[in-house]
Amino acid sequence: MNKRLDHNKRTEAFFLSNLTAAALGLTILNTNVVKADSGQTAQETAQKLDKNQTETTSTTNSIQQDINQDTSVNHDEISNSKNDKKVDQNENVDSSQGISEESPSKGSAGNDKPEAITTKPEDKITTKSLVKSKWGNVDVDYDTDTKTVTVHGSTDKDNPTIVNNPGPLCSSINAQNSTNASKAKKIIFDGHFKIVGEARSVFISFSSLTDIEGLENLDTSEVTNMYAWFCKCSSLTHLDLSSLNTSQVENMASMFEGCTKLRDLNISKFDTSQVTDMSYMFTGCNSLEELNLKNFNTSKVTDMSYMFAECSGLNKLDVSSFDTSNVENMSYMFNYCASLPNIDLHNFNTKKVTDMTSMFNMTYYHISDTGQAWGWNTQLTSLDLSSFDTSNVLTMAQMFFRCTKLQSLNVSSFNTAQVQNMDDMFDDCESLSTLDLRNFNTTNVTSMASMFRDTRDLINLNLSSFNTTKVKNMGCMFYHYYQDGKLKTLDISNFDMRNVENCGVMLYGLNELLVLKLGNNVKDFPKMELETPGIWLNVGTGTIQQPEARDKWSSEELMKNWNGEEETYVREVTLKVHYQDENGKSLAPDETITGTYDTSYEAKAKEIPGYMLITRPKNASGRIGENTDDITFVYQEIANNGGIPIKVGNVTVHYEDENGNQLIPNVILSGNIGDSYQTEAKSISGYTLKSKPNNATGFFTSQNQNVVYIYTKNTQNTQNDKQPENDSKNNSNHSSDNTKSNRRKNSSHKTSKKANEESKLINKRNKVRRQVANKSSVAKEKTEILVQTGRDGKSQVGILLLGVLAIGLSLFGVKIESKNKK
Repeated sequence: MNKRLDHNKRTEAFFLSNLTAAALGLTILNTNVVKADSGQTAQETAQKLDKNQTETTSTTNSIQQDINQDTSVNHDEISNSKNDKKVDQNENVDSSQGISEESPSKGSAGNDKPEAITTKPEDKITTKSLVKSKWGNVDVDYDTDTKTVTVHGSTDKDNPTIVNNPGPLCSSINAQNSTNASKAKKIIFDGHFKIVGEARSVFISFSSLTDIEGLENLDTSEVTNMYAWFCKCSSLTHLDLSSLNTSQVENMASMFEGCTKLRDLNISKFDTSQVTDMSYMFTGCNSLEELNLKNFNTSKVTDMSYMFAECSGLNKLDVSSFDTSNVENMSYMFNYCASLPNIDLHNFNTKKVTDMTSMFNMTYYHISDTGQAWGWNTQLTSLDLSSFDTSNVLTMAQMFFRCTKLQSLNVSSFNTAQVQNMDDMFDDCESLSTLDLRNFNTTNVTSMASMFRDTRDLINLNLSSFNTTKVKNMGCMFYHYYQDGKLKTLDISNFDMRNVENCGVMLYGLNELLVLKLGNNVKDFPKMELETPGIWLNVGTGTIQQPEARDKWSSEELMKNWNGEEETYVREVTLKVHYQDENGKSLAPDETITGTYDTSYEAKAKEIPGYMLITRPKNASGRIGENTDDITFVYQEIANNGGIPIKVGNVTVHYEDENGNQLIPNVILSGNIGDSYQTEAKSISGYTLKSKPNNATGFFTSQNQNVVYIYTKNTQNTQNDKQPENDSKNNSNHSSDNTKSNRRKNSSHKTSKKANEESKLINKRNKVRRQVANKSSVAKEKTEILVQTGRDGKSQVGILLLGVLAIGLSLFGVKIESKNKK
């Protein structure tokens, strides 16, 4: 019975499994049926579309037949209009007949012609706006309505239309028609072309052009000249020229000149290995912010004049890979690159350069029909030209003109033996404080007009090497328009001015000049218009600090009375000392300090009843010439019968290592406001003083001050600096011993000998502890291994017993089953 029941259960399970499989199969089958139905619907839809397309084709053929029957329509004009409509993106017309795809196949009222022709004027065929012309041997259409120029070429890429030595496209259209093609907004190269030979100014003067389509259809592999290709295309914003082959081009001068709105230019694949002329190449591209010229091969270039002139928006330019070994002209090369913070020119080879006129001139000047515009701007702060070889340069006029933010300029290695013109060379370099010209050779210079004009921050200038025997023009050489020249000393004693024709206002505006050296060959001194205030004293047999002072003249008297002999004059300087409260009210009569250049001085504070000094000026002491400003001591009133409403700040002296860790206790200094303080370095065992602070000496103020001495650890560690390797593993007793030993070390009453004995004792104890710790560690490891081995043995026995028990139970089960069968 049981067997039957089991059999029935197995049969039921089998039946249910089959039933489930059948259900799943039906489900899958149903999905396929649905898909088949969908496919059928799509097929029917496609048939309907094919039917509509057939009807549309029929309608189109009917329209074409009607047009052909219309004898009033010129067939050539229709053909031209069709071609024009195909490329007219502005009108969005796709059909060659000007019919919308949604137009009905028949017109109303039984008219076979579609209503689209009569009801949609914008789709009518017109030829009035189409101007036909030739560009060399190529057909060109210009649609004056859509402002589109279409250049027609071959449809066979392997047999392109050959264009030999083509000229300007715009001029060709204008010359053959009374139109203005410069207003064209789009140019399309429809077909394939191969341009051969010189292709000068191809796109020049398309001032409204915004798009060029089909540049990839131009084969330029045999073009030798690309002069001014995109010159004056002032509306272009994007140009991708990666498809152009420039391997044979020799001239790229003015190629992008005047592309004022060009922001994106891809010329990364240009092959410039044959180019000799890159002058004016990017002139006026003031919207460009970055230029990738890393792949430019400039080994044959001889002219780079104006190459980046007026690229005022350019803030990133890498010309470090340029080979300039054959360049002869670099005039105006970086003129008005107003946004460049620096220019890396250390790889420039300038051995053959003869012209560096205005190379870094930061001004612009334009003349147009509406007037003229000029100005300047710059972000350039430093220039290192120490690698320049200027041995063949003939002119450096205006080389750094109006580099107003230039703070560092290295021209110390310049060889100027051949230079003839230095006009305005450093004019308006108003942020330069120093300039090393000791190696300048000016033997052949004929003009130095305005050479140092308005260099207002220039303090010292050594021109002892200058040879001026050929100079004819020194007008405005040191002129300062705002009378703010900071130049302290000027030596023109070796100037030979016998050939100078103009030295007008040469010294005007040098209001802080303190030393002036004149020589026998200086002439027309009154014309130089020296107007420096104060009294000039002749040095004579004395010194600059203690002049002979036989002559005591104003600037006007000096120019009038100087006898033309070599002499040094120093200006007597009077420093005013003021004593004021916080509101600028005078509390005591002013004092004066008088002296000449480089004379030391010290102004002293006064005791003013009822007031306490709170600010001692930084220029209270120094040397005349370093600072000629007034000296002002500031006081605060004492209130409440001697109560001082001022908290005097302390000076805290710190002694630290390089990581800011304190090495010895701080020293705190106190005193009265205005009093001077002085700190000193300490000798610290195992350390060496690394830097002394700038405020090691100073004055007490109302604010707290910190003076930090920094030390560096000696490279050789002493025995006391060594630490036990296992400090972190020592027991608490060891930690306690260390604490005690540290306390003993820090106790001020311990003698050096006793400290050394304690140190030896501690090291000995540490050694014993390490030995004990090592032995203990080995014993512990052996114990752990034995314990682990015991655990592993017990685990193996347990597993074995479980296995035997499982086998026994299995045999017992088999035996019971055999009995049941019997």
